[in-house]
Amino acid sequence: MQGLGALPLLRLTIVAEMCIKPLRFTLGKENWRMQRIVRIVPLGVAFLCAPALAEKAFSPEDAAYIDWSWKNCETTSTDKEHQLADAATASGGDKFHEEYQKSFHKLADATRPASETERLCATILGMYGPGASIIPDLIVAKGEKPPPPSAAAATPAPAAAPAPHGRKRH
Repeated sequence: MQGLGALPLLRLTIVAEMCIKPLRFTLGKENWRMQRIVRIVPLGVAFLCAPALAEKAFSPEDAAYIDWSWKNCETTSTDKEHQLADAATASGGDKFHEEYQKSFHKLADATRPASETERLCATILGMYGPGASIIPDLIVAKGEKPPPPSAAAATPAPAAAPAPHGRKRH
């Protein structure tokens, strides 16, 4: 009779060996995977969101939209837009100017009804106006005050280099 009492214990041992240990191993593996996912996901999110958090580079298309809005929507460009345009023209040169011309003519040559022009004006103001989605504070609507200059623009320029020795300037 002692042998019959051991049978349920043996079954329990077999079940433990065949089911619980592999389950424990599997859970351990998933836990490792989950830890890995938990570590990688925030980095991936930060990597994917980084471009959205940074301002977009000023492109020839941006310049064309802003100039078109100045001529058709009665907007005014800000000092920030002038600085970005000057920097882009200086670094891009003829290529920037050619791409700007193509983009501007594409916008200007299209015939639009008044309602579509108004819609495009609103879209451009939403892209480049105060609190804009693409590059904020490049234009303002007619009659609005331009935004105050940013802290980066308000910093004083570096001191001029000292005059060379040996030559007097009057």
